Amino acid sequence: MFGKKEIDLDLRSDANTVTKSIERFSTICWCLLLGAIVITALAIPVVRNFLSSTFGLKLTKSWSKLLFQIDFLFLAAILIVSGIGLFINSFRHRRRTDRYNISLIYFLVLSALCMGGYLIFFKGII
Repeated sequence: MFGKKEIDLDLRSDANTVTKSIERFSTICWCLLLGAIVITALAIPVVRNFLSSTFGLKLTKSWSKLLFQIDFLFLAAILIVSGIGLFINSFRHRRRTDRYNISLIYFLVLSALCMGGYLIFFKGII
């Protein structure tokens, strides 16, 4: 009773390397998604408008095959990185309070759907 201390044995109170790496995988996926969105916007054919006709700009009338192939590679990288992140997250998922990183799940599903859409609708491009 005298001199007895209560010992708190919460060994997972701070973020360890696994938790930090899961957050880094999510950040990498966000950066890759931003790059994929920019590349997709650059691959879309430009519509003629007032500024393009005024300045006599050359407009592309077709989708850029090279940019779509690069975008497909970005989506494949997102799929791989989010899959690895969820695999590492599964090692951390042992307690009732543990949760899967929802961003990695969204990225896995989104990249798989977009890659499937590219393969279905843009067969000649990819």
